[in-house]
Amino acid sequence: MYYKFEYFHELDRTQRADIFLTSTIDGVSRAALKKRLTSLVVNGKAAKLSLELKSGDIVEVELNEPELDIDFFKPNDIELDIIYEDDHTIVINKPQGLVVHPAVGHPDDTLVNALVHKYTLTGSEEIPERAGIVHRLDKDTSGVILVAKTEAALEYYSSQFADHSARKVYYAIVKGKIFPLTGRIETFQSRDRANRKRYKDTTDANGKVAITDYEVIEHFQGYTYIKMMPKTGRTHQLRVHFSGKGWPILGDPIYSRKDNNFPETTLMLHAQKLEIKLFETKATVRFRADIPERFEAMLEVLRRDYP
Repeated sequence: MYYKFEYFHELDRTQRADIFLTSTIDGVSRAALKKRLTSLVVNGKAAKLSLELKSGDIVEVELNEPELDIDFFKPNDIELDIIYEDDHTIVINKPQGLVVHPAVGHPDDTLVNALVHKYTLTGSEEIPERAGIVHRLDKDTSGVILVAKTEAALEYYSSQFADHSARKVYYAIVKGKIFPLTGRIETFQSRDRANRKRYKDTTDANGKVAITDYEVIEHFQGYTYIKMMPKTGRTHQLRVHFSGKGWPILGDPIYSRKDNNFPETTLMLHAQKLEIKLFETKATVRFRADIPERFEAMLEVLRRDYP
């Protein structure tokens, strides 16, 4: 959530940034502001909440979405492709098109709504915060997503994503011919202020480090089938990294133009594997989601018509 304000005081009095923001943004307390703050920029420079604002200062602030109250999630009987389940963990093969969290336009047809329905059916007395969602996949990205069924498991798994010990492998078909055949992309990324739906590589001090390793699987005329191994978990990281290199993911509606050869193609990005320590046993396990039919069909066409 992005806000931009101009601080003004007719008597030229200063005011702390946190006090100004909580009095300006509806429903945000100082505690919530501190917890949800992603970035604060005053007159184009990174700032702290304790900064004394002067009249005329331009204030830009970005906040994480507020945590949703589980009591307001509507159960919905959506069929789930469950890869693994025990008393603390569910691993799901998320289909393309399924939104993870309720949001504008998707109030009750998301993975969270499906999980609440499942918890209700099983008589679970404990529904963890955020319905146990540990990490997210974009709506149009398919593949492995892990969900915690208890608060203890949620904390355990979240720490592995925070310290980047959880390992993820994605497969994608991108536009262009990638060389070298293996490599690492390392940048800083931040939200694109010109388009709040996008992120971008940046040299801005407010950017967060983003690292992706890749390996080419197969080349075609004008396309490449690749394996991606993100070492960090920034929003849209893979889509930003490869579009920034001139290799946008085929079918990406945000970071690529419609492809003339395949104008109806949807995002060709799939979370194929997740390696993580399991809560119950503490053993390292690998969960896999088979390459989806849309990939198999596209690869068949590429091998036949664009060898």
